[in-house]
Amino acid sequence: MSTTTYWSPNQAAVAQVRTYTFTAPSSVGNTYSAAINGKTLTYTSVSGDTATTVATGLYALLNRSSGLAPELTEIAFTNPSAGVVLATSRTAGTPF
Repeated sequence: MSTTTYWSPNQAAVAQVRTYTFTAPSSVGNTYSAAINGKTLTYTSVSGDTATTVATGLYALLNRSSGLAPELTEIAFTNPSAGVVLATSRTAGTPF
């Protein structure tokens, strides 16, 4: 007797979430980037940077009010703790 299995997508959509934890730059000029669909936003480390300042610097670039690629505006970025940037899809079920 053969069995046929059917798949039915009955689950609620879930927002994609990614956590990025930074380390202190090893030298001035290290780059930290967020890239999606060939569009890149980059923070370059300066003298005195720590993991916290790097994460805060990239977070500030990702949350500016103008000039962002449309793909990056589909993601909500937060800086929940020192040295961490959290990315969450604004639309549940839409990956980035």
